[in-house]
Amino acid sequence: MRIAVKHQKVVGRLRDALATQKQVILLARHDPEFRIDGFVVQLGEKWVLIARTRDGGHFNGHSLVRIRSVLRVYGGRSFEAVFARTLPNWPPQPLEHADTVDLDTTKGMLETAVPADTVVGLEFSHRPGAMNIGRITGIASRRVVLQEVDPAAQWIAETSTWRISRIVALTMGDDYQRALASVAGTPPA
Repeated sequence: MRIAVKHQKVVGRLRDALATQKQVILLARHDPEFRIDGFVVQLGEKWVLIARTRDGGHFNGHSLVRIRSVLRVYGGRSFEAVFARTLPNWPPQPLEHADTVDLDTTKGMLETAVPADTVVGLEFSHRPGAMNIGRITGIASRRVVLQEVDPAAQWIAETSTWRISRIVALTMGDDYQRALASVAGTPPA
């Protein structure tokens, strides 16, 4: 019962942030260090799409977060929320490569949000504090296949397979991932 009430509160705050374009800070259940700052740009039954901000209020990619993994939603109260509104790319936009993103199912989200050969970061409920970065090479009904790139920008030849149900966040287009992809170059066949 208590989780259902918290879930309703989280969803209500996300809806409010979407309607009012307020900056939010999301904290997660699975990891006490997990924090995403940004603006809600789309909300579905299972997933929320956030236009991320970094220090200073500059936009920095997007994150898709599983709503049930969100512990708390706070309103951003710093100058960064005000500064973001002065940027030429205000208001925050949904994903530029997708007309619509399915945020009601995880498989649908993976299929509609992530363009082919895009470097993404995946976070899993059973691995707090870790992010696996690479490109998605396959999506099955219950699994996602990831060709990973290591922190030295070297592609790992063997792919890894992960349960879709354990994905709690997907990040793409941030400064780190763009730099890593640029140095790593073309992944092996």
